[in-house]
Amino acid sequence: MTQSKGSSQHDNNVLDITASASVQVLRTLSESNRMDLKQMNAKLIHLVGDINVRTLAYESIKSKTGNMTPGPDGVTTLDALDRQYLANRSRDRKAGTFRFTRARRVFIPKPNKPGELRPLGVASPREKIVQKALQIVLQAIFEPSFLKCSHGFRPYKGVHSAIKMASEQFKSAVWVIEGDISKCFDTLDHDFIMKCLEERISCEKTRALIRSGLKAGYVDDMGKRYESTTTPQGSILSPRRCNIYMHQLDLFIMERCEALSTGKTRRRNPEYRRLEALRNKKGNNLSPIEIRKRLWKVPSKDLMDPNFIRVHYVRYADDFVVSILGPHRLALERREEIRSFLGKIGRNMNLDKSVITKFNKDPVKFLGVNIRNRDKFSANKPRKLVGGRRTRITPRIQLHVDIKTIFSRLADRGLFRWSYNGTTLKPHFFSKVVNWDHADILRYYNAIVRGYLNAYSFVDNFKSLGSVVHGRKMSCALTLTQKYKRRTAAKTFKKFGPTLVDKETETSFYLPRNFKRTRTFNLGKEISLPNLQRFWWNKMTSSNLGKSCVICDTSKEVEMHHVRQIKNLLDKKLDWWQQQMAAINRKQVPLCKTHHMKLHKGQLSHQESIAFKDGCKNLVKKSAL
Repeated sequence: MTQSKGSSQHDNNVLDITASASVQVLRTLSESNRMDLKQMNAKLIHLVGDINVRTLAYESIKSKTGNMTPGPDGVTTLDALDRQYLANRSRDRKAGTFRFTRARRVFIPKPNKPGELRPLGVASPREKIVQKALQIVLQAIFEPSFLKCSHGFRPYKGVHSAIKMASEQFKSAVWVIEGDISKCFDTLDHDFIMKCLEERISCEKTRALIRSGLKAGYVDDMGKRYESTTTPQGSILSPRRCNIYMHQLDLFIMERCEALSTGKTRRRNPEYRRLEALRNKKGNNLSPIEIRKRLWKVPSKDLMDPNFIRVHYVRYADDFVVSILGPHRLALERREEIRSFLGKIGRNMNLDKSVITKFNKDPVKFLGVNIRNRDKFSANKPRKLVGGRRTRITPRIQLHVDIKTIFSRLADRGLFRWSYNGTTLKPHFFSKVVNWDHADILRYYNAIVRGYLNAYSFVDNFKSLGSVVHGRKMSCALTLTQKYKRRTAAKTFKKFGPTLVDKETETSFYLPRNFKRTRTFNLGKEISLPNLQRFWWNKMTSSNLGKSCVICDTSKEVEMHHVRQIKNLLDKKLDWWQQQMAAINRKQVPLCKTHHMKLHKGQLSHQESIAFKDGCKNLVKKSAL
């Protein structure tokens, strides 16, 4: 047993050393591409096939529930994967002999579009490790060259950063083009993607590996095989390919934005100047107070100055908006220009949905948020002197979330229910969690409440989210009413208090102190490369791959046992903190081949079961150190 532990420790030390070298290569690759945005990258297949990069890829996807879904063969999952498997597959990648197999095509409902289905490709879970390794390498190459206007599927960027940029740049806009690209993800042109990759990657084996993923095709539910002429949606590489593809659009529009933007400042409004001159002129028929009232109603600058033009652009995945300070003709020309360019790169712009909105009259819907830009007035005092005048102030962007849409989504999930006449929504108990523990029900509801509050922390109608939170609170009360067989929600509140406290764990329903507007954007903070290196190091060296069996402590023929849910792994006597640590890091447990087979067959003895649970708890405790 001592020799076994020593051998395992030696293997981990070797892993630490080689992991450090692999991380340094990734760091160098990212830095060199940051210094030279047109650098050609060679011999990438050695990095894609490196076992430590493969280990990092495995660690990144292992805990996602979808990766326990069998692939096209209906059998293969990540279960029983070991370090030797990664080593063997690494040799195949480096030799350039690996090819992706066909994905299994399924259809899933489109969100917020009842009756419409979206095709999704379900790849083999083990091939997803290869996809993730490719994604890591492609990110190091292309991420430094992506523009600031791109926010989708990028580190430290997201919906909040996109909305923040739009709110900052669209303040003076008159027109906004709301871009809509038809079927962006699943109809990307293969040849154009490969052309973009060939401009930065000279490694033939890496390009062949990527092309094999594009051409792999799919099988349907009946087992019929189809060749792939479009990019499969659902692949780990799909968002990265989309950004590489759409980067060409970013370059084109940003170049046009810079070329079209003219003028340092707006000229003065002729009407405003005329009134000022009239005020200083003697013998006019208007009193100074009347002239002043008219000045308050007229902008001091000419908002339609033809010599002052500004064009701004923000994109998130396949959704983009272009703001224009200029004449309507300019907006029409820009939309046609974008449509023409998208046609050249094999994309179609839906002109019916790509509307031009007059920004100071109608809101623009972008990423689920209504963005408005209306002139605002404020009443100044004293009223006795000026009659309660209203002065024009600088317009401010208003960000509003559609509360009705949120309630409709909650109704689709079963947390609310429409009244009999279909006019109002009422809270309803959630039957799927009725049999959960009291504390777990509260945590489930709290997770959704915090999710909505964090997702829309920047909106100006944040106060309206109070109705969502209190509606969820009533739904939670009704769920507990069903659980404890109490007749009304009022009796449930009387027993557990206004926040439905679980006295055993002291867990309560989360309510914020207030619903005051804060305009808080949850932006990811960019970390330096040394911190990024430390992150990669920890991911690689903290892997359970190669560790001893948690039951017998042997290091021979050790493979990973995977489960979908942590409740299948640990007993319910663990407190919530331990379960969360387990859910994050311990859905996978190292077992020798013998005990792994016995576990699946339900043949573990009583002593082995105790050793298994103790071993899981030890892994949880070690992860907290």
